[in-house]
Amino acid sequence: IAEYLSKRHHVTAAKDGDEALALLKRESFDLVLADRHLPGTSGLRVIEHAQRLLPHCASVLYTAYPSYDSVKEAFATGVDAYLVRPSDDLKKLAEKVAEALGGRGGILLG
Repeated sequence: IAEYLSKRHHVTAAKDGDEALALLKRESFDLVLADRHLPGTSGLRVIEHAQRLLPHCASVLYTAYPSYDSVKEAFATGVDAYLVRPSDDLKKLAEKVAEALGGRGGILLG
């Protein structure tokens, strides 16, 4: 995902939720793209922290295990888009990212 999105955007990848949180404290991002089940701090918690630290930051949450409750919780938290994995359609992912970014640039991928 990072390699594909890097063709059009500046992407910083984090290996887990804890690293993503550390990056959010040191750098500024326009979008957080996070896996709901990141090791360490969950993707949804990373997005919550991003919203507090970077109020302008858009967010996309993705998961391989969707449920009604996880979708409801994600949108209640304020995510801009919710995607289901696995998705071989990277073009669709890129479109969702572009919509959420609205012309801004840097992405934190967790």
